[in-house]
Amino acid sequence: MDFSKLDTVKAAETTHKFAVLHPVTGEETGALIDVYSAESNHVRHYASTVLRKLQKQEFDNNRSRKPKFKDLDELQEDAIEACIVRTAGWQNVQWDGKELEFNEDNARKLLTACPWLREQVIEHSDNLANFLKA
Repeated sequence: MDFSKLDTVKAAETTHKFAVLHPVTGEETGALIDVYSAESNHVRHYASTVLRKLQKQEFDNNRSRKPKFKDLDELQEDAIEACIVRTAGWQNVQWDGKELEFNEDNARKLLTACPWLREQVIEHSDNLANFLKA
């Protein structure tokens, strides 16, 4: 067996393009999103930064008489940011009948208005089979 063909570290540095599915019908929408692997250096660096912030907050909470906890809006913002960092680009994405250029602000707008899309981004980013060819 040639294990170089199973090099998940190298495979994680590629991107995967998936067809966006309608949240109700499951039919393809015609839009395509390109995502980084959850194991890519890009995403792992982001996850490491988030982990350090959580650890610092936990440390501060343990020392404080008034611990701070995240509210639902903050958790939603975190989920959106986790999707933005995994998104490498898109095609055929429109907003109000006009082509929506891929950039961080537009990604935030789209992922805020369409929370169901976050699930698809995470699902495809987390699936090793999308990056490691059989």
